[in-house]
Amino acid sequence: MQVRGYFVGNFFIATGTPASAAHPGDTLTVSELFRLCRDLMDIHAVRDWCQARGVVLRVLSGPLSNFHDLAAEDATTALIINVITAVGQFQRDLQNELTAEGIAAAEAEGRYRGRPPALWRPDRGSAGGVP
Repeated sequence: MQVRGYFVGNFFIATGTPASAAHPGDTLTVSELFRLCRDLMDIHAVRDWCQARGVVLRVLSGPLSNFHDLAAEDATTALIINVITAVGQFQRDLQNELTAEGIAAAEAEGRYRGRPPALWRPDRGSAGGVP
């Protein structure tokens, strides 16, 4: 099977490769862990998937970027991942709460009407440069 992709610096980015094609020793590299996973459960699911297949999980930026393999099965890595991802999940939940409070306050004052239209009404007929 030929893997197609492109290089970014020293990293090869595979495109169109199914996850089932992962082999032991392969490296799953992501720019930021929360780009791959939405919450704590997703992080553990991806980590378990990598451990089951012998795939190295590497993150390029963020607090977990210092680890060579986030899928390692040692106790220290598991503890650090649990603590940092729990804090990240807390931040996300807090941000959602604050956003909901802000929307509720704006609606109570009659200021919240959603996103403004991208085009003014007279310009809508010529969207995309077509007259």
